[in-house]
Amino acid sequence: MYKLIETSEKLELSTPIIGSSIIDILTATKKRLTVYDLLEKVHKQNPKYGENRVMHSLLFLFTLDAIEINGAFLEVKREDK
Repeated sequence: MYKLIETSEKLELSTPIIGSSIIDILTATKKRLTVYDLLEKVHKQNPKYGENRVMHSLLFLFTLDAIEINGAFLEVKREDK
């Protein structure tokens, strides 16, 4: 059964930590990124994450309403909008 918090897993590989890295990448990038562009950047910075973990973290961020998907592009949701 899936656990929200997996205690046997390394903390640096957790969904919130990877989500934080994703937010950092999206805010630091001047242009909009597709999922594939984001996966490439994440893999360069943190090759241990893996695509599956990154996709789960994207879903986590989307459900928290922290990112939005505009067509093929991912963007950090701005509070000032």
